[in-house]
This record gives sequence, structure tokens and C-alpha cells, in this order.
Amino acid sequence: MAPIVKFSGNIQFAPGFGQSFKINDVPVDLDAMTVSDLRLMVQANAKRTYKMAALTGMYIGETQIDGTEQKDRMLLRDIPEILTHQEIQCNFQLRPLDYVSNDVVAAGGGLVGALAGPVVVQSAISAAGFGAGGIVAGTPAAALMASYGGSVGAGSAVAILQSIGAVGLGLGGIVGAAGVGGFLLYQGTRSLIGRN
Repeated sequence: MAPIVKFSGNIQFAPGFGQSFKINDVPVDLDAMTVSDLRLMVQANAKRTYKMAALTGMYIGETQIDGTEQKDRMLLRDIPEILTHQEIQCNFQLRPLDYVSNDVVAAGGGLVGALAGPVVVQSAISAAGFGAGGIVAGTPAAALMASYGGSVGAGSAVAILQSIGAVGLGLGGIVGAAGVGGFLLYQGTRSLIGRN
């Protein structure tokens, strides 16, 4: 009958913050299994509890039994400590989302920003008082128009904003607002991912 090796695990969530957990004890064939085989078995066992857990080392006492190509090819029977202790401490670390996933999340944020940008700009212009029926009295739009002293020229900020408020952004405005919104939300999403 194959000996039972006891395993205990320690998972590191962040520097200085970890948690111990039990890995099911598994029968091992000391004569046929290598350290690499054992690593695969332990990793698969731990992933049932922590899907993003990555095995960083297996130890018997203070001795790390894996981690180099030479050690990983070693048969378990050639590790004297495993015969006397029969208990292996396994250290894990939670892997963060990989960079590809981060890029996908940030691109999704950029897409949302690109879609929302024109709507936000159009809504802000309307809320400021530039509407289809003209400039609404008592709004920031009216105050801006008054600052011109009653003479609003074609191509001025008031004229452009009133045109947008009356008929919408137009193709150029939509593209510009989508670009700015997409860029800002992409950068904001990247920043949030970096902090987390």
C-alpha cells in the first residue's frame, strides 16, 4: 500500500497577509513518482479551493524539495526526509489577473467611454442651457451669452454650443467625443487595475 503523505498549505494573498489551509492527504508511490509529479498533484488539489493559486514551493522542514530541474526530476524515494517526516508544507501565491486580461478589461472600459462620450457631451451641453428652442434664461448658457455683450458672432463658443444643443453633435463631434471618452475611461480603468 502506498504511504500517505500529509500536506498543509499556506496561501499568500498579499505581502504580509496569508492564510493556512488543508490540502487533502494523498497516497503517493515513492518508487514511481517524481517531485514534478507531486507538484502537479498538489497544484491540482489546491486549485479546487483556490483557482488562481500558484504553487511556489514544497518544503519538508526547512528543506525545499522542488524548484530546480534537478530536484523536480528526483524520485520521491530519493528524498530521505519524506520517509521520516511524511509531511510537506506547500506555499502558494494568488496570481493576479494576467496582463492580457488587464488589457481586455481596460479595452472594455475604453469601449464604454467611447459609447458614453457623445451622450455625456450632448447631455452636458443641454444641461448648461443650450437647447433646441434656443438658450434658456437663467442658465450658464445665458450667462456665457451675456458675457459677449449682446453680439454673438458666428464661430464663437456660444454659437457652436447652441448649434450642438439645437441639432446635436454631428459626425465630427460624435467622433471627437467618442475618442476623448474612450481614452479617458481606458486610462481610468488601467489606473484602477494598477491600484488593485
